[in-house]
Amino acid sequence: MDRDELFAAIVAIAFGEGDLLYVERRGEAYAMALTPPGGDMPFPTDTPDAWIFWSARWPHDSAEQQQAVFADLLAEMETMAGGADRCHWIAEPPTGFQSH
Repeated sequence: MDRDELFAAIVAIAFGEGDLLYVERRGEAYAMALTPPGGDMPFPTDTPDAWIFWSARWPHDSAEQQQAVFADLLAEMETMAGGADRCHWIAEPPTGFQSH
């Protein structure tokens, strides 16, 4: 499926708390699998270009938030394929780490 189809599929499954979403990309094609709590996690038989496991509360009641969460999910996944650094922390000695 393409990126738009992936988004539609994620919205359609309406996953809940405790579910684990697996997303992978091979070239321009995406695939996904949903694992309920206690279920067997899907693992690819060969290596996709990028993949991610994700478990969080999906914003079912806000299309705008759904798009933002989806974009962030894929951006995080793309870090595996040499995408941008997604570090959200800045080291500022001597006080340690500070979120921005």
